Amino acid sequence: PVRTDTKTKLVCWYADLQQEYYPEFFTRRRIIERRARIRFMLRNSNDLVASSQVVADDFAKFFNIKDSMKIHIFHFASVLDDFTNISFDDLQIKYKVPSKYFMVSNQFHPHKNHKVLLEAMVIMKAKGIVLNYVFTGRFANATHSPFLKEILQIVEDNSLQSQVNFLGVIPRVDQLLLMKHSQAVLQPTLFEGWSTVIEDAISLQVPVVASNIPVNIEQLGKDGVYFNPRNPSDLAEILFDFPKRN
Repeated sequence: PVRTDTKTKLVCWYADLQQEYYPEFFTRRRIIERRARIRFMLRNSNDLVASSQVVADDFAKFFNIKDSMKIHIFHFASVLDDFTNISFDDLQIKYKVPSKYFMVSNQFHPHKNHKVLLEAMVIMKAKGIVLNYVFTGRFANATHSPFLKEILQIVEDNSLQSQVNFLGVIPRVDQLLLMKHSQAVLQPTLFEGWSTVIEDAISLQVPVVASNIPVNIEQLGKDGVYFNPRNPSDLAEILFDFPKRN
């Protein structure tokens, strides 16, 4: 949000306005900081880049946009690393993943909504159907993260340890190959600006089962399979009949 008297053109970008929808995920100070930064950006620039139409609409909804502001929507795509020299069989052994699994690649933040995945797994287990999830993403210390503590408690209370693999942060080439061989990529998020995970799956031509929030529908269109992120039964029903991939 800099200010300049030079002829340098200032173009601003902001990922999303999550704080306006889920203030409970932020401290009061963090919300003030985010709003202040956005106001500086909008004041000092005449060009705003948004990653989706949903984000552009949110800017118009929550902030005063001056008449001279031009809004540009750029849908970014994933650039994939070369992993042709890596053996999937070797990765299975390295990470101890099963032959059939669903992939989840998100950091462990509350809005990423991992909880609904585990609740759907519990529903399926009660019906005698075993699902397997492989999770990647930064793993916070459970003692400092009530959200992560809750997730681990669900795993323990329902004896799901053999059905989940928490891999943490792994090399991107490993992540992409694991994603490529998954049954589908699961994206249960409550809020996004534009999902890198979904773009990875699109590039790899892997099915995506995503929460039915507007930005996911904008990103996937008719190619996505959607569920209510607040309803684990909705997700369980989808996974029950989900087509198997070889």
